[in-house]
Amino acid sequence: MKYIKSFESHTRYKKLNEEFLLGVLKGALGKVFGAFGAAFKDMVGDFKKMFKADDPNSVKQIILTEFNKAMDGAQAKLKDKDVDEAAVTALMGTTAEDLQKVAAGMDKDIDTAIGAQKAPGAKAIAKAILLGSKEAQWAGIIGLIDPAKGLSGITTDYKFSKANYDKLIGATKGLDAKKTAAGKFIDDLQKDIGSQLDKEFTEEEIKKAYDEAMANVKKGEVGEPMDYAKLKLLYDAKTPVRYKMDGYDDNRKPDEQKNKIGTMVMDTLDDQGNVGFKGANGAFKKKYADIIPDVKEEGHDDLIKKLKDMKSKNPDNIKVMGDVATALEDPAKAQEIKKIVGGEAAK
Repeated sequence: MKYIKSFESHTRYKKLNEEFLLGVLKGALGKVFGAFGAAFKDMVGDFKKMFKADDPNSVKQIILTEFNKAMDGAQAKLKDKDVDEAAVTALMGTTAEDLQKVAAGMDKDIDTAIGAQKAPGAKAIAKAILLGSKEAQWAGIIGLIDPAKGLSGITTDYKFSKANYDKLIGATKGLDAKKTAAGKFIDDLQKDIGSQLDKEFTEEEIKKAYDEAMANVKKGEVGEPMDYAKLKLLYDAKTPVRYKMDGYDDNRKPDEQKNKIGTMVMDTLDDQGNVGFKGANGAFKKKYADIIPDVKEEGHDDLIKKLKDMKSKNPDNIKVMGDVATALEDPAKAQEIKKIVGGEAAK
């Protein structure tokens, strides 16, 4: 049975979006069931059409609709002859893993779709719906399926969890019977997940989380999102930037999770949204959205304005700034520079 929630209370969302969980269909489910032939539009176009800044709950409708579309695709693929017992068994676990990847990789697309100024609230809600919200005591879709992979820390005994799926499939004998059981489990999950979200992460809570995320930007607790122009100035000046490490939670303030934040000078930078670093354990890459412009602690906006003025008035000094940044890494040289900047003669 195919099940796509109609959202009759949200009639303006009549057109089903077919992009948001592309990562799930071509990632998690693709690994289990093989390549999908359906054509998908990108998530950028999706958010451009469906997101409403005056209705943060529009994000919920997008994600729920696409979750159902992805699960419908899984049910259809269960009928394929090349789907074996191992593939059926792995379904829910791999789905949870790739939903994590969808959540981790959505920043750039949302920034592009609705603009960096409007994006913080939408990204906060989208990630909270998938990963969970401590404030709302909502485990998240991922947390309901597999509590170990959610970020809320909330443990539930959800009847359509991976653990219960594994028990069901393990107790079912025969490939055809397993496929039938898996299809019914997915169908029941789809029917239930929307009501769980409506009950545990209400429209009022979503609006509150959205407003807080947008207010944090205005107050300077999060800062203006970084783009190529801003990062290029910092890159040229060899100015260290902060970046999100594994486990960083976008729903929390940076100063609440300093152990999940790294600080380093950029090694590479391109105009396609990528930033490269060289650490003690080798090179690694981040996205623009992973760079934290925390103006409250770092003063990035003021620094960028000064660097921009310097570049236009005296571009040679940008190179000098790079040398200064390098020198600051040496404690002895840093002390001398601080004395000079502070008006104190170096001894």
